[in-house]
Amino acid sequence: MKNSIDYKSRFRILKGGKVSLVVSALLLGSVISLSDAATISTAVTTTQSHDLSTTDIDITSTGSITIVDDTEFAVIANDSGQINEEHFISNAGIIEIERDLDVTAIQVDGLNEGNILNSGRITSKSRNGDATGIYTNENSDTIENSGTITATGKHASGIFNMDNNYGSIVNSGTITATGKYASGISNMDNYYGNIVNSGTITATGTYAAGIYNTNNYYGSIENTGSITVDTSSRNVGIESDSKYESSIINSGTIMATINGKADANAYSLSLFDSSSTSTALNDTSGKLYGNIQIEGLKFTNKGLISLPYNATGTDSAKISDFTQTQTGKLQIGLFTDGSTTTYSQLSTDDATFEDGSTIDVNVLSSSTNSELLIGQKLDDIVTASNSLTLDGTLNVTDNSALLNFEYVKDGETLDLNVVEGTTLLNATSTGGGNSTTKAAASALQTIQNAGTNTAMSQVFTALNKLSTNKEVANAVESTTPQNAGSTVGAVGQISNTITGIVDQRQNITMGGLNSGDEMFSQKSVWIKPFGSFGSQNDKDGLNGFDLKAHGIGVGIDGEYKPNQTLGFGFFYTNANVDVNNVSQKSDLDVFTTLVYGNVPVLDEKTNLLYQVGYSWQKTNGERSIFTGDTARSKYTSKTASLDLKLVRDYKINDDLLLQPMISTTYRHFTNPSYSETGAGALNLAIKKFTSTELLLGVGTLANYKLNNDSRIVGSVNIGYNLHDRQQSVTASYQGATGVSFDTTGIDNGRWSYDLGVGYEMDINDTSNINFSYNRQGQGSDFTNNTFSAKYVLKF
Repeated sequence: MKNSIDYKSRFRILKGGKVSLVVSALLLGSVISLSDAATISTAVTTTQSHDLSTTDIDITSTGSITIVDDTEFAVIANDSGQINEEHFISNAGIIEIERDLDVTAIQVDGLNEGNILNSGRITSKSRNGDATGIYTNENSDTIENSGTITATGKHASGIFNMDNNYGSIVNSGTITATGKYASGISNMDNYYGNIVNSGTITATGTYAAGIYNTNNYYGSIENTGSITVDTSSRNVGIESDSKYESSIINSGTIMATINGKADANAYSLSLFDSSSTSTALNDTSGKLYGNIQIEGLKFTNKGLISLPYNATGTDSAKISDFTQTQTGKLQIGLFTDGSTTTYSQLSTDDATFEDGSTIDVNVLSSSTNSELLIGQKLDDIVTASNSLTLDGTLNVTDNSALLNFEYVKDGETLDLNVVEGTTLLNATSTGGGNSTTKAAASALQTIQNAGTNTAMSQVFTALNKLSTNKEVANAVESTTPQNAGSTVGAVGQISNTITGIVDQRQNITMGGLNSGDEMFSQKSVWIKPFGSFGSQNDKDGLNGFDLKAHGIGVGIDGEYKPNQTLGFGFFYTNANVDVNNVSQKSDLDVFTTLVYGNVPVLDEKTNLLYQVGYSWQKTNGERSIFTGDTARSKYTSKTASLDLKLVRDYKINDDLLLQPMISTTYRHFTNPSYSETGAGALNLAIKKFTSTELLLGVGTLANYKLNNDSRIVGSVNIGYNLHDRQQSVTASYQGATGVSFDTTGIDNGRWSYDLGVGYEMDINDTSNINFSYNRQGQGSDFTNNTFSAKYVLKF
């Protein structure tokens, strides 16, 4: 990597030719001399040249220089070609220059003893040549960017300086360089000078360097900001030849990649010192992503070094004198397909790890069959040709909850043994998995222990990539059929809603508060749109769900004998069920048919109300799984129901009628066997299951007549379920159908309630309309709210 980018010779040739270029530009009349006018506050389109040994150039925030397809420079120091003390070039506006040949936005061909300051925007672009934002031949004072510099060309540099003698090159803004050879800041020689980046430097292209310095004599390079280099070939974040007690300090972030990925040819640091008197430090907040090469400098790591997985063998990271403190972390990249494993290695002459320092293993997400590494050893993670010293105990961490690594000092090398971190079941339990998740984890553990279901290998590989027990528990939870269990509760509630709607119709055809008893001798048709929203809270560690439904019902009824009615109803309901805390949902299309009616019992004031119903629930389910796949299901379940109520009329006065009742409801739900698609081995095969309810209830209706045409209706019902059973669903993964697991639904207890209020109005002798609201609940954790309107036409 040493001297891989030869800027020096190129710019010295360029330097030698610049006088003739300037002269030719002057002869053509394209360069304006500003002998007195030092301030540019408007838009100009010609090169600005000035004798900066006596005067300044100040481009204000309203000023701009735009040069397209003309001269090589936008701003240039003429005559002596230098900036004397107490003089400056300052840009707070815009400098833009573009052409086919070489371009430089600000050119100082001699010594800078003053200041070159950019707080505005500089854009330098060459379509077929080289491009530089700021160029100086020698700097002994300050070059500072707090704005934006963009350079694009074959050779592209944001700031380029030949010699930095006691000067400072400072970036607190943004520098972007793009080209075949690109650098954010380039400096040929640094004598007692400082190069400081607290901003952002980005260099991209074929070869690139964030900060490039050829010789560092008693100088310093410091990064507290961000340096990013990404190319198609070799690159480096900071490269420097150090001599005689120079220093390089990083407390920011340096990231080097090839085509966006960590690679052995992408270096965060490439540092050399033939005198062996210089130092380099990655401080506690420092992060180095990329390969690393440091020879002749004493290097101390207090922060993070993250090595690419293929920095191994002859391409391994190399640090001649390496010390890692307690806060330091050396991250090893690891890639495996189960048969071939590649991992980072660090080669040193002398290495010291202080007590409590960390080696971290980063198992790449692209790895497969990583569980096959258990029992193997990763040799020579760190090697020392002279001495490897461990001053205490190392911490070894990793990003896999199911794999662990243990270090072994073998002479002057460090090795890592791969061991099982924790079982899948233990990780799920420790990670807070509920009973449903633990049941699935137990099945997965059985499958993994058997080792015979190759279709599940990719599943265990994906689980091994997870960093924490909590992530494992969440991943396993995503594989469970919680939408199947929640659908049972949703269907039961839809059935309750429809039963309640028909109850309202039956109750209206009874009692003595109607506007006329003649309706019993007539037939009626009705239509009733409705909507509801419900919520099942999480309970006992199990996930609840949200239910949203809407639909429409139509029916016809009439009196076929004195005081005896018979009706037929049909309902369509669309419902959406979203399970809490996981990405699982179901869309239901429910079709319900009903026969209902009433017959008198004992006397005309006591009636038996009945409903017989049957419904088909066409269900489309989705489960988003931690692997990124989506499991989809499609099936039709069925519900049969019988509802009986014994109601007696108590007319309190001419305006108020009470109708106390006792009731019983039986429902039988059948869910067929079905198989999911879309998620490979994690598709579930669900066995057929059934569910029943037998409810006993007591309650009362209240009818209050406002006038001859309108009334208010209220209801209160309390129910008790004799079949209080938790719903159980048996499932198996299609990648291992021989191992099944059971999951149970939420038990809300035996008690339920239904509260309702409505308003009824006769529009005329043959039609009326009703608006109602019902709130239903089971225990304290499920509630459902239903709003409906009904129109009735007699004929």
